Amino acid sequence: MFIAQIMVCGFLSGQCVLLEDVKGPKFSLDKCKSRQEEMFNDIFQKLPYVKFGGSKCVKTDKLHV
Repeated sequence: MFIAQIMVCGFLSGQCVLLEDVKGPKFSLDKCKSRQEEMFNDIFQKLPYVKFGGSKCVKTDKLHV
C-alpha cells in the first residue's frame, strides 16, 4: 500500500509545505499517483498561485494514516 504525498510552494515566498493524503493508503502505485494528481488539482482550484514542488508515494503496511 502507498500513501500519496505532494509538495506545494508559494508563488511569492517560495516556502513549501508537504501534504499527505487523509483518505487512506492506496493499494497500488498507479492509484497513489492518480490520487496525487487529484490532490494537486483540488488545491490549485482554491489556491491558483501555488506551484507544484514534487511528490512521492510512501510505501506502508498500515491500513490507516
